[in-house]
Amino acid sequence: MLKRIKVRGKLLLLLATPLVAVMVFAASGILDRQDATAFQEREARIAELANAGSDLSLAIQVERIRVLEVERFAMGSDDLVAEDREATNTQFDRWLEAVAAVAGDIRSPELLADLDDLTERLPTSLAVDRGSDMVTSTLLASASRAIDDTTIALRGEAADLDLFRALTNLNELTNVQSAYATITSVGADAIFQDQLNAVAAALISDAERAAETNTNLFKDTAARSYVEQLERLENADIVPSPARGTADAIGDVRDYLSDSSLGGGTAWLERGEEQLTSINALIDTLATDATTSAQLAATTAREESQSFLLLAGSVAALAIVMALM
Repeated sequence: MLKRIKVRGKLLLLLATPLVAVMVFAASGILDRQDATAFQEREARIAELANAGSDLSLAIQVERIRVLEVERFAMGSDDLVAEDREATNTQFDRWLEAVAAVAGDIRSPELLADLDDLTERLPTSLAVDRGSDMVTSTLLASASRAIDDTTIALRGEAADLDLFRALTNLNELTNVQSAYATITSVGADAIFQDQLNAVAAALISDAERAAETNTNLFKDTAARSYVEQLERLENADIVPSPARGTADAIGDVRDYLSDSSLGGGTAWLERGEEQLTSINALIDTLATDATTSAQLAATTAREESQSFLLLAGSVAALAIVMALM
């Protein structure tokens, strides 16, 4: 029977098995790389939402500091808040876009419900025409805490180990940033009232302990390059070292209460703003690196998928040419 088959047919039969094997291999590679691309793109969207949440929280906290300057220490009019209010609005729009992009990727029903609730509720708290009074200050504080809660919850959505580690470190710094925000606002109220009562002291002490705990966790788990950035902030006295102890935060408030040369409430708020923005800059570095890493992995998988597609096309073309010989 094989003797009756022409040479071209015999050649096709001889090459059929390896050609089919290569086609199957190429098809499998394409599917695998497409899955890898989708996976890494999802991780990048989660990292971007974490970054956007952190930046929005900072913008809200800075705007609240400006409101306190106006309301507590009469440092100008509503115009002083206008620029920071606009910065918050810009970050809020970015956060809403990030939420919309990642909504289909969220697996936790609780987190998805929280995000849906915030997207409906925050436009009221962050209304474009919001004022610069203490009611606004309270709404801003609540909004910042809610954003931080959803940002922290994103760690549970990370399926990639590297992203999980990055979001773990980001959460630790988010807790530090939140603690500094509490110390700043409670301390400003104490300075305005010219007394540090027991309730305020307890709030500051709790916040300082939270900052210390999360700073130490960060130093234990983060990559050395990130730890060195934090240590540079500590060495420059921009953020306090955990070695100072909780009593030092309360002592700082008392110093500002008793020593007018330190600048009073406005200087206290400026110091707090510097701490918040410095910690957030490190958070930005972490989140940007995580996003870039996921995007790079997605690009690599996409390019590999295209290579497998080219291989499959080449094999198919070869088979057609041979069939036409």
